[in-house]
Amino acid sequence: MRSSCILTFFLLSLVASSLSGQSFPTTLMMDLIGSTYRVSPTEVAAPPGAAIHWKVKDQDTGFLQAGSSFETRYKFKNSGSQELIIKSVNCSCNGAKASFQDQVIPPGEDSEINLELTPTQSGSFSCHLSVLSNTAEMVDVLTLRGIALQ
Repeated sequence: MRSSCILTFFLLSLVASSLSGQSFPTTLMMDLIGSTYRVSPTEVAAPPGAAIHWKVKDQDTGFLQAGSSFETRYKFKNSGSQELIIKSVNCSCNGAKASFQDQVIPPGEDSEINLELTPTQSGSFSCHLSVLSNTAEMVDVLTLRGIALQ
């Protein structure tokens, strides 16, 4: 009975850690009534379906000249087990233009979304990019902040 409880605990822990995206320790040791059980799970597989891992989701430009162009990149990796499909990228700011090369990204591959922004007015700004894809979350929101000077 205790062996089945330990095995159930281990399996539930492994599933929970893989679903949360956290890595599971390479060796799990439990001491139960003087007996030590050593379990060495294999590396946790990639999440089912497509998944995006962003290098950076929020960027701060600092100070920019109003009317001058600024370019940046949002780099990401398909950390899932299926092809990632970028369906669209929408910007909340006037004067912002997003582009991306790869619409379909194979598992394990890197890609990027380019953003060009030309602030037209002075003052602080916060642009949001909505990235629509075939991930479980469906929409990822990226942010670019800064202050445009006259």
